[in-house]
Amino acid sequence: MQTSDFSPTATTGSGKIVFANQLRGLAALCVVFIHYTVVYQYMRPLLSWVIAAPPIDGPIPAFVTSVYSWWLDLGAFGVALFFLISGFVIPFSLEKNTTSIFLIARALRIFPTYWAALLIEWSIIHIASRHWGRPIVFTRQTFLDNLLLLHTSIGDLGVDFVNWTLAVEIKFYLLMALLRPLILRKRIWPLLLYPVAALLLNTAQGNGLIHLPAQLVAESMFVAFILPGTLFYYRAAGSIRTRTLLLGCVAIVALATACWRFGPNPGEFPLKPLNYLYALGVFGSAFAARHWFRRVRVLDFFAAISYPLYLIHSLVGFSTMSFLILVMKVHYEAAAPMAFVVAVCVAWALHISVERLSISAGHRLRSSSSRPRYSTG
Repeated sequence: MQTSDFSPTATTGSGKIVFANQLRGLAALCVVFIHYTVVYQYMRPLLSWVIAAPPIDGPIPAFVTSVYSWWLDLGAFGVALFFLISGFVIPFSLEKNTTSIFLIARALRIFPTYWAALLIEWSIIHIASRHWGRPIVFTRQTFLDNLLLLHTSIGDLGVDFVNWTLAVEIKFYLLMALLRPLILRKRIWPLLLYPVAALLLNTAQGNGLIHLPAQLVAESMFVAFILPGTLFYYRAAGSIRTRTLLLGCVAIVALATACWRFGPNPGEFPLKPLNYLYALGVFGSAFAARHWFRRVRVLDFFAAISYPLYLIHSLVGFSTMSFLILVMKVHYEAAAPMAFVVAVCVAWALHISVERLSISAGHRLRSSSSRPRYSTG
């Protein structure tokens, strides 16, 4: 068996893998950019309905139409990067924790920051509703379902545009906990068997043979798209060769893409899976050049706040832009960067007041070991 080819220069002093950590920042910025441009402009009625504010009017700016492309969706690309990073770094956490400690640590990593962000967004919606005299479309039960990330499993609405990915992450964590002995032995066959099962499930749903919530079924497909990241973990550990990595990625992605084609959302084919392929190409290239990555202050900053920024940028940013445009009469071209600054400030506040504490609490649960633990946080 080959030895691990990770060198200390590939990690930061805190044990974070530089290339994966910086890709997190890039992924968050991609999602924010597409939401503040294409989504905000092309989905005006839906956004107005969600944030309890009147829709903006006027023509869509030319630069927004220029980034709206049939072949490039930076939102899907950013989400896919997040998924691949999770697939890569989560097995490192499995190495140093029992299954129960792993799950508790993951819950501490996800929920406190998410709950704080959701409460901020819920408050903003209520303020907007009072200011504009428009109804809140989400019930308290919907809010509770979102708070527990159960909404996709029971077919309820999502109160923002991103928390569906957290529901996918939770399923991935449960899968990793279930497969922990096999993952630690670097077995490939479970990573191939799962997307086969996901394809059967999505095909059955797409053909009307079963009737589960569509998003719940689709989550099995998204979990399959996470698994190539785990193959990169195998390669980093020296357990598989590059050829095996490439063949395994091709097989898993082919099965996951087939889930999209024959599942409950065939209308998103081939655009969405195409952007997942872009993300895999970027992740693979960064992995190949991982020893060349070094600390970059701007990227490291956005990597540090990537999770809270990802959580709060949508509703906080949309509400801020609408207020600036409709009340303050600020042009969209100025309102969008101003909203971005507001979102970054709120994300930083969440990072230092909630996220750091929850990460520290998770670290205290972990088993003591002299070997370094690699993660992206």
